[in-house]
Amino acid sequence: MNYTRPDRWTRQERSMSPEVSPTRLEHTDYRSHAMQPFLHHTTVSPRPQPAPAVPPSTKVQPAHAGVPQLTYANVLDMLREAKIDAAERYVSTLYLLEILQLNYDGCVDDCRAKERGPVDILRSCALNERRLFVSYNIHRMGGLENKLSPDIEEDLESFPFRCAVVTNGFPSLTEDLIPIFQSTEHAKVIDMQYQNPSASSKLLHPAVGKVKTDKNNYNKLQGAPPANLEFPTGNFTIPEIAAFHPEAIKSWDMIDRFCANGGSSAVYTAMINHYRIMPRGQVTNNSVYRMMKGPMQKRENVDEKFKDWTVGIHNHIEGLEEVDPESISVTGFRTPMEGKNPCVASPIPIRDFANGVKTFPTGHDALDLTRAVQYCQNHPNEQWMYPTDYERLIDLIGPAAVKRAHLDGAAFARYTTTKLAAGVKNSVGRKRDGRGRLQKEDSHEDEYPDTESDDESDSDIDFNAMDQRGSKRKTFLDESDESDEGNESRKTSGKRPKLAPKSHGTARRFNKHSMLRQEVLSDDDIDSESDSELYQGPKKMKKFAEVRRSGRATKVTQSYLVHPDDVMDDEEERDQ
Repeated sequence: MNYTRPDRWTRQERSMSPEVSPTRLEHTDYRSHAMQPFLHHTTVSPRPQPAPAVPPSTKVQPAHAGVPQLTYANVLDMLREAKIDAAERYVSTLYLLEILQLNYDGCVDDCRAKERGPVDILRSCALNERRLFVSYNIHRMGGLENKLSPDIEEDLESFPFRCAVVTNGFPSLTEDLIPIFQSTEHAKVIDMQYQNPSASSKLLHPAVGKVKTDKNNYNKLQGAPPANLEFPTGNFTIPEIAAFHPEAIKSWDMIDRFCANGGSSAVYTAMINHYRIMPRGQVTNNSVYRMMKGPMQKRENVDEKFKDWTVGIHNHIEGLEEVDPESISVTGFRTPMEGKNPCVASPIPIRDFANGVKTFPTGHDALDLTRAVQYCQNHPNEQWMYPTDYERLIDLIGPAAVKRAHLDGAAFARYTTTKLAAGVKNSVGRKRDGRGRLQKEDSHEDEYPDTESDDESDSDIDFNAMDQRGSKRKTFLDESDESDEGNESRKTSGKRPKLAPKSHGTARRFNKHSMLRQEVLSDDDIDSESDSELYQGPKKMKKFAEVRRSGRATKVTQSYLVHPDDVMDDEEERDQ
């Protein structure tokens, strides 16, 4: 019997059906059939019999009407074109590019081995290519840096190998591939599952993970070249590095050069925000500090003199190699070699350095790297890779002469005195606690040298020890217990004191300031009824408070409102 229900079939009905239509599979749950790109118009038997094994040398290729004879040489040519196209199209997503290249290389090995037919190799390569793009659109293959990037569209040019197959005259071999997953289509499938009560309950309710923080706060330099790119032989200015390769600051040698010439996190922050497009918000001073702090913590494992490293104390570390202040060369600089895969990044096209750049460096901020990127932008047909082809390209266009205005000290001076650094609080000289957080600056108490104070300052409080004990930090206020008449009260807090508690409960409440005063003052002073202007919190409540009674001999039964004429008459009677 055949099932011809108009709506979608459940899994149980599909397993019971002796005959399944291929068109019916297209309307089933997408996630259960996402990795089935080929829909063969055949009748599925409930108990298929295994086909007899055929030796590899005698395998028969399926016949395709109107398709020219396909050879191994044709497949190799298509694979070469696909590798070149993928390297140009998906250079910004390196992990996707690497997996695509592995797929193409595996098919090249199959063509050389000739253990499988050319049609079989072609179709399996197209199938694997589609599966990779489906995985990318669903979960980005676990790549956090591209969570917010758009999906790969169902376009022929988006598939390097399929595009090569079509352009070489074999379009019929890939016509039966179904479209890849798209986020909008995924939303429609979810709606259909809620409307169909026969769908699986596991699919009705998508898995809910942990509540994560805003992703816009992370990876604000998305699209910038990877940090593990090797340095070529040449001269780079600091503004060029901030504009085209900002993550190069993670190199140990780059940090030595940066700090030795007077650089600070604030100046580098201003450069990045000036030159680059920041779709997730401008980078902060602390973010730049953490970019350098991470590699320096690894450097601490190699050399103990970098323990508790900060930008401010870098030049005070003993035993550092001298840095030439008149050199801006990056020749021989080491890469940070960080991340899960500590290896050197693959070369990238030089023109891709312009991705994410809002404005190119000009004047004395620009040098050879800027000219190289501009040349590649003006000649898109030429392929120049970084860093392998960088030196040859500079020899072609001619290196520029390095002047004093190109040096790091001059660049830092320009960006420190201009409005680019406005709004960025300079942290040079400020101390950090054990967690790397900036501490507040000490107040200038030496303005009145003749005035002596016995109060303890906030600098005497060990916040690191309190964090290790797990205790909460308390607010310590300077309060004076000695008051003279005519002296104005001193403000102890910038906030307005609360006049009434938030809730009226029966539980006994203690004020922080009252508890602090109890250690210094006696109980008689605390229970005093004097209203001192220096004391702003509520006074200590007595356990048995006496009721205030009137001293009148007779009880008043009338209103207290008295007419003025009656008061005047009483005063005249007393005068008489």
